Amino acid sequence: MDAAVNANTPVVSNAVRSHAWRARHDIIDVGLVFSTIFNSDFHEYLPFLTAGLLVWGLISGILLEAGSTFSVVQFIILSVSAPYSMHIYRAVLRQVIIFGHNALVFIAVILIAGVPVTWATLLFFPALLLLCITLAWINLVVAMVGARFRDLQPIIGSLLQLVFFLTPLIWDRHLLAGKAHDLLIDGNPFYHLVEVVRAPLLGKMPPRLTIVAVVAMAVVGWFVTFLLFARFRRRIPYWL
Repeated sequence: MDAAVNANTPVVSNAVRSHAWRARHDIIDVGLVFSTIFNSDFHEYLPFLTAGLLVWGLISGILLEAGSTFSVVQFIILSVSAPYSMHIYRAVLRQVIIFGHNALVFIAVILIAGVPVTWATLLFFPALLLLCITLAWINLVVAMVGARFRDLQPIIGSLLQLVFFLTPLIWDRHLLAGKAHDLLIDGNPFYHLVEVVRAPLLGKMPPRLTIVAVVAMAVVGWFVTFLLFARFRRRIPYWL
């Protein structure tokens, strides 16, 4: 069996490199198109676009699977006495690993566009941890609701499509300067979840409002989630 794993390792590595190579060219093409549409400098817009999509992939990946987190492991839940949090952490960790693979594309973009590495870049690691802590309680809440209502997952997918266009991912918030109230962006929690990680990736400090918003979402969110989980955790096996 070890021989089979070792034999397949180069194949897996080649597949990852091949995917990263294709994705790098795709993101460059998209960056060229949208930088022209928004009349933005390509070497500034490409890292902004890539970092935003990278973080969005982590957020949307967790939320898209959150509704089925408990239902896909219902046999384990019904037969083994184990903490429900184990399934939440496993789901988040899986998406973080995918995030790490996709980060290869951003590294290539850094080399192409010359993104500066500053002291603010070191904030990427605590920012990613803070994002995962926040997404974990969201996953837990959605997983409980998804165990009760099995048709939740397609609803989340539709809502995420709308949120994608309302959040500054392919467009910069400065494009709306003087045209829309800042509350339209600052009141969007997904903007703060993206920006708290995207800013360090671009060598910048996250806005103070973003840091406060994400910390508040993590603390208040886990407090409310604990109350909900304490009340409904015994019903989860019956819902499954």
